[in-house]
Amino acid sequence: MATPITWTLSGVTFGNGTTATGSLVYDADTNTFSSINITVSNGDHYIAKHPTLGGASAPHFVTLASGSLAGTPLMALFPTLNLDNTTTTRTLTTGGFGYSTCSDAGCTAVNPGGTTLTAGQLTGVTGSTGSTGSTGSTGSTGSTGSTGSTGSTGTGGPTTGIPTVSSFVFAILIFSLGGMGLYTMRRSDSRV
Repeated sequence: MATPITWTLSGVTFGNGTTATGSLVYDADTNTFSSINITVSNGDHYIAKHPTLGGASAPHFVTLASGSLAGTPLMALFPTLNLDNTTTTRTLTTGGFGYSTCSDAGCTAVNPGGTTLTAGQLTGVTGSTGSTGSTGSTGSTGSTGSTGSTGSTGTGGPTTGIPTVSSFVFAILIFSLGGMGLYTMRRSDSRV
């Protein structure tokens, strides 16, 4: 089973001058969209795939995850190549439908007055990475041999469904005839 791809919007503009930013996750193996987070500069925030329209070739997004869609915004993105589980860039087809509002509860039609898509692309990447924490200070090696704090570790990590062990810092104190030295090693995330 392949890893779902995070698709990031880039340079997405519409005929009325608004722009869209954000991302979504698509899994071609299961044909499912998740983590939809697209914002248009007019304030619309898309959080869900349309219940019936679109798919890998023409995903449609709405601003409500459930309930009546009458009067709510609907956006469509038409990649020149279907979305799949490869990390490439997809140019969006321009000149067609961009966004409008739903005219009924099921959003089977849209109200007049929408706008067209004029530019943009989707760029795919696998997984996501969290922020990296700091390693902190190593402290002093004075006569008492005290050490400083070790800092905090990062959060997040790959979203592949395989458990990971968070990054950690550990110190090995090596005692020698001439005194004490502090050696720090850093280990990256590792799969369990």
